Amino acid sequence: ATLATLDDQTLVAKWATDPVILAAGEATYVGTCNACHGADLSATMDVGGVKIPLPGLPLTDGQWKFGGKPMDIFKLVNDGSPPESDGHNGARMEAWGRKLGPQKVAEVTAYVISRLPEFKPGG
Repeated sequence: ATLATLDDQTLVAKWATDPVILAAGEATYVGTCNACHGADLSATMDVGGVKIPLPGLPLTDGQWKFGGKPMDIFKLVNDGSPPESDGHNGARMEAWGRKLGPQKVAEVTAYVISRLPEFKPGG
């Protein structure tokens, strides 16, 4: 029922400010998203001071290939890359909703948007 009422404003103002939701989203991010998007969301991994690119797109550059609103991000995580996408360096976003379910997808989306300045008030 909660997910049926999910929208951009609810994700930003409620989910992305709730410490319990953010902790759950961070745990999912660390276990599922780190490998492609990096711990700092930059899609790089620091190895001895050298930034090594990871397979995913950076989430910190303000560029959203398939829509930059919170529900666009939720949809991308849930459904994966759209069929018309060639992917990034051949890698396409998996449809994580099939494995995680919509609750965890919403939590991880809230965690990601909580870390980005464009979703903060005045951002």
